[in-house]
Amino acid sequence: MKNSPLILLLIFNLSFVSAQKEVVDFLQTPEIIQDAASTYLNPMTQMLGSNLQASWYNSAKTHRFLGFDVSIGMSSSATAATQRGYHLNQVPGFDENYKVKDGSFSIAANVAGKTESHPTIINRLSGREIQLPRGEGQDKVKLPIISGGLGLPYNTELRVKLMPKIDKDGMGNLFQYGLGIKHSVKEYLPGINKIPAISLAIFGAYSSISSDASLHYASSSTSVQQLNTAAKAYTGRLLLGFDVPVFSAFMGLGYSSSSVEYALKGNYFVGDVLNETEEKDPLTINYDLGTIALDFGLKAKLGMVQVFAAYSPGAYANFSFGVGIHVM
Repeated sequence: MKNSPLILLLIFNLSFVSAQKEVVDFLQTPEIIQDAASTYLNPMTQMLGSNLQASWYNSAKTHRFLGFDVSIGMSSSATAATQRGYHLNQVPGFDENYKVKDGSFSIAANVAGKTESHPTIINRLSGREIQLPRGEGQDKVKLPIISGGLGLPYNTELRVKLMPKIDKDGMGNLFQYGLGIKHSVKEYLPGINKIPAISLAIFGAYSSISSDASLHYASSSTSVQQLNTAAKAYTGRLLLGFDVPVFSAFMGLGYSSSSVEYALKGNYFVGDVLNETEEKDPLTINYDLGTIALDFGLKAKLGMVQVFAAYSPGAYANFSFGVGIHVM
């Protein structure tokens, strides 16, 4: 049983990493590689951003000085059904350089969707047929999280979250960490500061996640091939809470921003198999995301033990839950 958390992490690491590997198939389409690969990976990017913003707190109330909590939980972001595919002619440059083969679909699955067969396109200049990825069906990103908070002076709380680094051959590394600050502002508001059941706080945080996955794609060299992913996020929230002896509820409203980069590292053959060139580090994709953030949740308190769940709505909704201990 002592290896169960490690096994759990490996399972989720495998699904996260393997879902991105099909991006190398777009090396066959050098005229549109950047935009096509970016469109394909977009749901994974959005779910990563959603995950980075979640699992930070389970209450609007701050700890007393040197009070603390530690919890283990799960954060799951999902892609809405309407976001699991894309029209090929919406990829910039597609119509100028390619056409859909007769009998093939003009709508392709992205990393969150999955089709029974590979969409087939034809290069207008060479006439070469190319099979695009049929999707991985990776419409959820589930990541286990260890989180905690420590009470500081002046009604302030330091919060951290962590997913330990896992390193396994063929699967790559996956690592997440974050640091946040929560400060109670209830005390500054006459009237509200006299209501013990109500909590009001501001929260700000930075978080980061990274992974690297080993690849095996055609090249003439023996260089290491990897798909590296790096994401970071900033979030700011106003938290409102309601606390009674056994239960508490919270709601957070604010703004979140995140940036994600995917980079193919190593040497790869790019383009037509009969006229291909070998390139080093042929693809880097960058995303910058920003959104109004809303979340709400409930917590049951059984002495020092707490059980909680939270939800953030949207096209890439996040649901998180966990259990932990709470002191002061």
